[in-house]
Amino acid sequence: MERRFRLSTSYYNQRSKLSDLLTNRHVAERRNEQVDEMLKLIGNFGFPIVVSAYLLVRIEGKLAELTISITELAKALAVIKA
Repeated sequence: MERRFRLSTSYYNQRSKLSDLLTNRHVAERRNEQVDEMLKLIGNFGFPIVVSAYLLVRIEGKLAELTISITELAKALAVIKA
């Protein structure tokens, strides 16, 4: 009997985790935390500064990807010319 109870408890725990994933509860909670953090930053530093910092962080990743793409393009052009 105990073994069945343990298995069923484990089954329900896994099922609730799956349910959480499917309903994106953890994603919604994370978004709420991010919004709260952004509001605190805006209150402390001001809207323009927070938006500028956010955009700089996002653009930095894009610039790294562009740098890699340009390097690969230059290599491909060198192979074509040769």
